[in-house]
Amino acid sequence: MTGGAPSFIARKTHLRLRRTVLGAAGVLLIAALSDPLSSQEAAIPTQEDRGIYGLAVDSATYPGQPLVVLLDEGLLRVEEDGTLLRRFRMVRQILHDGAADAAAELSFSYDPSREEFELDWARVVDHHGDVVSLEPVHVQEMDEPVARRSPVYTERKRVRASLGDVTPGSIVDWQYTLRVADPHLPGDFWLRWSVNGSRPVQRSRLTVDVPLGMDARFGETNLPGPTGDRARDGRRVREWSYDTVAAYEPEPFAAESNGVQQSVVVSGALGWDDIARWYDELSRHRYRLSPELEGRLAAVVAGAVSLDDSLRAVHRWVAQDVRYVSIALGLGGYQPRSAAAVAESGVGDCKDKTTLFLALVRHLGVEGHPVLVSTGQAIRTDLPSIYQFNHMVAAIRPGNEWIYLDLTVPVAPFDEVFGSLQGRTGVMLRGGGVAEPVRFPISDVTRNRSSIVVEGSLSEDGRFEGTYTEVVTGAIQYRIRAEFARPLTDQQRGSVARGIARRVFDDARTDSLELFDGSDLGITPRLWAGIQADDVLRQVPGGWMLPLRLARYGSAETVARLEEHTVRRFPIDAERVFGRRVHHTEYRILLPEGWRADLPNSVRIESVFGSYESTYEQAGRELLVSRRIQGTDTVVSPDRRDELVEWLTAMWDDHVEFIVLRAPPS
Repeated sequence: MTGGAPSFIARKTHLRLRRTVLGAAGVLLIAALSDPLSSQEAAIPTQEDRGIYGLAVDSATYPGQPLVVLLDEGLLRVEEDGTLLRRFRMVRQILHDGAADAAAELSFSYDPSREEFELDWARVVDHHGDVVSLEPVHVQEMDEPVARRSPVYTERKRVRASLGDVTPGSIVDWQYTLRVADPHLPGDFWLRWSVNGSRPVQRSRLTVDVPLGMDARFGETNLPGPTGDRARDGRRVREWSYDTVAAYEPEPFAAESNGVQQSVVVSGALGWDDIARWYDELSRHRYRLSPELEGRLAAVVAGAVSLDDSLRAVHRWVAQDVRYVSIALGLGGYQPRSAAAVAESGVGDCKDKTTLFLALVRHLGVEGHPVLVSTGQAIRTDLPSIYQFNHMVAAIRPGNEWIYLDLTVPVAPFDEVFGSLQGRTGVMLRGGGVAEPVRFPISDVTRNRSSIVVEGSLSEDGRFEGTYTEVVTGAIQYRIRAEFARPLTDQQRGSVARGIARRVFDDARTDSLELFDGSDLGITPRLWAGIQADDVLRQVPGGWMLPLRLARYGSAETVARLEEHTVRRFPIDAERVFGRRVHHTEYRILLPEGWRADLPNSVRIESVFGSYESTYEQAGRELLVSRRIQGTDTVVSPDRRDELVEWLTAMWDDHVEFIVLRAPPS
């Protein structure tokens, strides 16, 4: 696929409308899908539609809401051959100006290689249910945009529609249908349905319709189960229907697992082993090494003196020298290219790079398998489906322990599980139809460390000479590694030097600079600079002011947001407060003989959300000022909000911008 201008094609054919029939219980049926109406006929509201519009609210009763959802409706219908239909309808009442523009712009995505998309209707009515407009002002279909950096090549299309005459009081009503004629894996389907959200919903309804004898799995969160379940005409129909669903307000640091958000997940009845067998068929012949690739492997490991050296060399080559480009074209979204083809082209996506790496390490006699993971929501291991995953990594076992490697991250060390994967669940595909859920290891929080140390001496005339040292390790090292993964120009080195100097004092300069090669995965990221600065002291009554550039933690704005919710509903995820990491900043400055510092009180706070310590000391001529914060990954109950507020406030109040120094009497 080559880059180029996206195709902008206005297609009125996507406005062809289909008849929708409501069953006795109000369930969407599709018996009459083959009986299309004209676009004008289908767009005209029916008596049932007017009943939905009758749910309109008085805007005065929702002063803080820009809109109210009158109907949020979904239908999933699966056929015996694995083909399926998805239909979604949304009816929104606009309450305030701020929501009108966004509600008037619609956007939908689909894959034309396997899906048929129809915008059944998109209309605007007034609060009485009278028609304002029966169809959009304009509809366009276009290719999904491709980013120049880390591009994603896909066959997916995006349909945009613009509605006219949307104003406060208007009701926007649209429905679209997706038919999947060529499922990637027959019998595998996946649908996640949210019942409540940040907007009030007058009526929420999900219907799942499958043939009798076809099993489906359901996972409810904070819901008791279907509100309707019946068998009729050789099919089983389950329904989740709720009226007057209250909104919830998003809260800072909310944990994913909570008792607030209500949802339903629907999947097919396949097991993980079924998925492993399916992927095995797609990939089993992709691991073969061509003679050319065998020769390339020999060159890559030529300098290795041990198996560990060889594995590290192969990892570095695949991660850094094979360029990452995401390719999701048809079945190619799941089937990897051959290892030989990936090596020859020097380009591959996550599954391509994983396949190449595994082919090479297997050739070295090491066990290795692909692992399916999700970079978004956590995987539901009780609901197997390929649609839960959007990423693949490699697992190898050269000894007794598994090593997990994300080959799309060129700056991740061989022995370091990429930070965003730590603690997540994946599914290892062992081949031969065997799958195994695995949990990625979590490194100790103290391993994820950022340390800045400034050491030097201060003269009586305010001249500073010293050094700056910064070291970053663990799961927080990737950003700084990426910044120095390529050689810098003289101009870039100068910019880095000036940036480091300004972190110490205004108008400081560097007389020497030591950087590191971020692509060398065997070294620890470290920056070092010699620092000089003149006239760093400012005279104040009775002494001299020494400015300090210390990181400040906590936030008055965050505290205010926390205190807005007098009754908190969500548990608190401490990892979202600061993260599983340690930050340490330290100044060690040798003062002139006889000088003394006016020192603020040191602070030490231990909390379930982490620990914070600041130190202000003088021992002889040496002034020590330091701050250290360490986060955690604990989830605690909502009633500990005040404890979090206290911890954040105490850190924010420890605001020391300067130290007053006093010289001895003349």
